[in-house]
Amino acid sequence: EAAETLTQDRDQRGGFASVREFLQMPRLAGLGLPDEGLGVQSAFFEVRILARYRDRFSYLTSMLHRNSQDGSMRILYRDFSRNFRAQTAPASEEGRG
Repeated sequence: EAAETLTQDRDQRGGFASVREFLQMPRLAGLGLPDEGLGVQSAFFEVRILARYRDRFSYLTSMLHRNSQDGSMRILYRDFSRNFRAQTAPASEEGRG
């Protein structure tokens, strides 16, 4: 439950600029957690794609890993079953009325 709350807070804030900012969150402040081994960079990325053709929608969520040595990307998994809410309207939709 605590981890879920932390990730929701992270998402609302748009991430953390530093480890210090992360450790100062109300749930963590005062616990005396060391910042050793922590970082705000990630090699893992979640990509959500919403495709629409006429009145049909298709959803794809993928988890990617970026190799820090050569920059190559590897797909860890794909999920076509999860519906999600688009964060912004696609550019092609903005001009329609």
